[in-house]
Amino acid sequence: MKTVYRAASPLDAQLVVDWLAAEGIDAHVQGNYLSGAIGELPIGEMVRVWVADDDEAAARACLAEREAQNSAEGDDWDEADVEAEVTEASPGSATAAPVVSGGRGWIGLAVGLLLGAGLTYWRMHVPVQVDELDYDHNNLVDSRETYEGEVLKKIVDDRNGDSKPDQITLNPWSGAAEVQVDDDFDGRFEGVMIYKKNLLNSYAVDDDGDGFFEQRSDYVDGVIWRDQYLDPRDSSVFKQRLYVHGVLDTEEMDRDRDGTLEIKRKFDRIGEVIPSDTVAP
Repeated sequence: MKTVYRAASPLDAQLVVDWLAAEGIDAHVQGNYLSGAIGELPIGEMVRVWVADDDEAAARACLAEREAQNSAEGDDWDEADVEAEVTEASPGSATAAPVVSGGRGWIGLAVGLLLGAGLTYWRMHVPVQVDELDYDHNNLVDSRETYEGEVLKKIVDDRNGDSKPDQITLNPWSGAAEVQVDDDFDGRFEGVMIYKKNLLNSYAVDDDGDGFFEQRSDYVDGVIWRDQYLDPRDSSVFKQRLYVHGVLDTEEMDRDRDGTLEIKRKFDRIGEVIPSDTVAP
């Protein structure tokens, strides 16, 4: 997963996600769990928009194009507005020129305001319900489920019983849930799982919290087919494991970090190396 946009708020990030979705790019928001979770959360985390590694270039190009369009619309509005004012003020003009300045800008602003007002009204009037679950009956909350109306929007779990969140599931109703996990229970969510059609599609890990995902696992029909380990300096793959029907089949490594996976090892069904298929550098 790659960060392509750092947002000022969850709403700002969601607008970007929706716009990218309209362009056929699957994007996800990281950091919008900062409110309403169990216990204290690191409020310094920024809200970010993530896309799959293969979609990074397309997403950045779309965002750049969008930014250029917004800038152009702003420039058009300024120039046309000045021209209209000059025409209206010119002596000898029998009829003032019609003001057509900023049409696209005003339309966009109006649509944005209407959408914002509609979203705000909807959020304020849809009843929100939070159910607290204590699975082992020890008077500690194991899970909180947040509903908007009848839609389950978020699940916050405390898996190890320390009264702090360590797994957050966003939009579980959609079939394309995002699950953020703190598997070492240190208070930082280092892992992100993305589901499609209720099946695990990818799992990425940022071990050191620098925003770069050093490890990524990809799945087909919910079954793992590839693990990759990435070099943070250039995002190159220096180690990968390939699976057949969920069973480790091949491991490839770039020991000298020259960009070539020169070491290849094959494995049998119980995970033992097959010596005859090992290729030395």
